[in-house]
Amino acid sequence: MMKKRIKFLRGFTLIELMIVIAIIGILAAIAIPNFTKARLKAKQKACVANLRTLESALEMYLMEHASEEAPALSVVAPYMQGQKYPKCPTTDQETSYSIQGTVTTSLWVACSVHGSVHHQIEPQ
Repeated sequence: MMKKRIKFLRGFTLIELMIVIAIIGILAAIAIPNFTKARLKAKQKACVANLRTLESALEMYLMEHASEEAPALSVVAPYMQGQKYPKCPTTDQETSYSIQGTVTTSLWVACSVHGSVHHQIEPQ
C-alpha cells in the first residue's frame, strides 16, 4: 500500500508576522497624530462658527435694544433664529462664551478656550 502524503499548507513565519506588525505600527504612529490635529482644528472651527452666530445674535439684540451696559448672553439667545444655545466643542460647556467690551466703545463675543474672532460690534 502506498502511503499518501498529506501536504500541509505552510503558514507565515514569525519573522514575516513581526515585519507586518512593525509596518502597521509605523503607519499608526504617523497617522494618529495627524488625526488628532485634524480633530482639534475641527473643534476650533466649530467654536469660531459658534462665536459668529452669537455675534450676529448680539448685533440683532443691540439693534432692537439700546442699553447702557453689555447684555448677558442668555438675553441674546432668543435672537439666534431657532438655533439652540451653542457650546464650545472643546469644553462642551455653555459658560465658555462671554460678551467682552463696553457698549460705549465696542462689543464682541469671546470663548474662554479659543479667544475671539475680533469682529467688534459697534453700538447703534
